[in-house]
Amino acid sequence: MNMLVLKMLSKYNIITLFPKLFDEWLGIGIISKAYKNNLFDISTTNLRNHGLGEYRQVDDAPYG
Repeated sequence: MNMLVLKMLSKYNIITLFPKLFDEWLGIGIISKAYKNNLFDISTTNLRNHGLGEYRQVDDAPYG
């Protein structure tokens, strides 16, 4: 008896200043099991790559 198992693949793109943090997070716990079984996919975009000026500034002046 063959059973057809359907897996739902959810795709997420996360914009962050710390993309390596998500690489570490995907390697531990129950999240790592789901990621290794292709239940979801995460890609990260480093916000600093789109920053302004020589230092790739991504924040604004302090408020208050």
